[in-house]
Amino acid sequence: MTPTNRYSYDEKRSFMRLHIGTDLSFTDAQGQTYTGRCLNLSASGMLLETDTEVTAGDLLSVTLPSTHPAIPSLASHTRVIRVTPGETQRFMVALEIQKVLE
Repeated sequence: MTPTNRYSYDEKRSFMRLHIGTDLSFTDAQGQTYTGRCLNLSASGMLLETDTEVTAGDLLSVTLPSTHPAIPSLASHTRVIRVTPGETQRFMVALEIQKVLE
C-alpha cells in the first residue's frame, strides 16, 4: 500500500505566494508600456492579469508601485513562463523574476 501524500501542491512550493491584487505596469523588449494587475507574488515570480497578449519566453520589465511611502516600489526584469487565456479577453501571465532592480 502506498502512503498518501498529506501535503497539497501549494505547500510544496519553494516560496510562499502573497495574494496582493494590485495594479502594475510592464514594458516589453520594444519599449512599449502596458498595464496589468498582480494577483500574487513570491520570491521567484508573480502572476499577472492583463489584456495585453504576450508570449512565453518574452522578457518584460515590471514595476509594482508601492502603496506606502516608507516601502519602495518593486522593479524587476522578468521572463514569461506561461500565458493562459482568462475571462473577458484577459490573459493570466506567469512570470519568473530574473533580477530585482534597485
